[in-house]
Amino acid sequence: MKNFLLSIFIFSIFVNGILSAQKLDSIPSYTLEEITVAGGEVIVPHAVSEINFTTIKNFDANSVSQFSFSLPSVKVQTNSRGETLWNLRGSNERQFLLFFDGINLQIPWDSRIDLGLIPTSALDQIKIVKGVPSVIYGPNSLFGIVKINSIDPFERETNFLKMNFGSGNYKDASAFFSAHKNNLGYLISAGYSKKDEFVLPQNLDDPFSNLNERINSGYQKFNFFGKLGFKANNFKNDLSLSYINSEKGVAPEIGVSNPRFWKYPLWEKLTLSNSGSLNLFRKFNSSLSYFASFTNFNLKIDQYENRNYENISETEFNNDLFFNGRLILTSLLSDISLLKIGFNGYSNLHKETFAAASGDNANYKQNIASFSSEYNLTLKRLTMIFGGSYDFATTPLTGNKPKKEMTEAVAANLAGIYSFSNQFTAQLNLGRKVRFPSLREMYSGALGRFVVNPNLKNETAYIADLNFSINKKNYVSEISFFYNFLEDGIVRKTLPGRQFQRVNEQAIRTYGIEIVNSLAFNKINIDFHFSHLNSKAKNSAGKFTDTLE
Repeated sequence: MKNFLLSIFIFSIFVNGILSAQKLDSIPSYTLEEITVAGGEVIVPHAVSEINFTTIKNFDANSVSQFSFSLPSVKVQTNSRGETLWNLRGSNERQFLLFFDGINLQIPWDSRIDLGLIPTSALDQIKIVKGVPSVIYGPNSLFGIVKINSIDPFERETNFLKMNFGSGNYKDASAFFSAHKNNLGYLISAGYSKKDEFVLPQNLDDPFSNLNERINSGYQKFNFFGKLGFKANNFKNDLSLSYINSEKGVAPEIGVSNPRFWKYPLWEKLTLSNSGSLNLFRKFNSSLSYFASFTNFNLKIDQYENRNYENISETEFNNDLFFNGRLILTSLLSDISLLKIGFNGYSNLHKETFAAASGDNANYKQNIASFSSEYNLTLKRLTMIFGGSYDFATTPLTGNKPKKEMTEAVAANLAGIYSFSNQFTAQLNLGRKVRFPSLREMYSGALGRFVVNPNLKNETAYIADLNFSINKKNYVSEISFFYNFLEDGIVRKTLPGRQFQRVNEQAIRTYGIEIVNSLAFNKINIDFHFSHLNSKAKNSAGKFTDTLE
């Protein structure tokens, strides 16, 4: 594995030495994100869909989940646990990564998060990086990256107070303030939202409705987000605190013979994070970006005997403590080439406690890390990107269940971007990515609904994406053809006794097309998105005919 990464680095230097003998005497400013400017040349990124600040404010959503209609190939759904989740290009919610200000937003125990509880008042931008994600983002990012960024007080000073009211005794209030002075910038955001029940259409055939109100669908939530930033010529650092406290019901599923009767008396997430960048271009032609966070997550689940929600049959307590870190070194080797070296990792300690005497109280721990390298080379109209990573996962604590050996994997991405003109670009992405099963998938019984499976194997995805884009002043059009082949895909299997188990399917293949058009004139914006995909699992006869969950 070490030789694999070393080979990428040596190859980068070797190719750079052959193709360019120029020496950089002075370097202008750079933006080393999805779009990289190197010596006046633009290194074109993967296709990116974006929701900007104006759209966020005009839409007036109270949670991130409500923006799904504006994002191509994103589907929103609420699962049987009452969590609102996104699916991207047919993938499930665990097969792509969500970042907030560069910090992984998902809870590692489950590798997902309820987007219906993530507030919007401090948001500046939502981006989706499609195609084959760069290895720099780390493992578990099979089919995409969603990047949610808060407002930068150095770039946008604003303040507002907002209140909304609606049916079901809905109340929502939020306030935001941001400013900066000299080298210091700060923002404060807080909000409170409450709803008794969701109102249903008349004559809806719902055995769990009560006077046209969806039973056990109410919630209340409080959120706070604060950020203190320091900005100098070559250095930027942000220290932030995020807190969400919520309680909510889980509306029982319609058409299910044995639905969950659950409530969340507590859903609490506290995150302290520090991130920044150090520009080293004058001396070393490099920049260093870093992200670190600590999160304390508490969850309580009350399970009731029936739809009356009076007698509690079991209570589950969850506590997660996890550290998350990312480090990315970007070096400009010449005016046509660039090298990125990255580290991603987290450590999660999960504690489970049950109120019943027969409860299985236990501690679980998982560590995941990735070392990666990516080389970008621009030759006139052609840009090439080569990346590789070594990923590994360990589970030192597995409660009273069987141990799991350390697992390793190698990931890679390859991209070729050709610019026919300044407005017309074609891009081919190829990649191999790996996702490690989460602790919950392997070890959680979900209050008796699931049979554990510690022998779950890693998911391995082979991905191809061909993209054509036209980018004019007032018009943007993209068409993408994508194909994904997933080995050992993890799906839910129905067992006797109304139970389930997560197992590895032999193979899953998905292909599709995505069309994105955006037109702007005067103060009017028109967007058109179209997606079509086909996803099937291989059956025992070796044919892709089985329907997925």
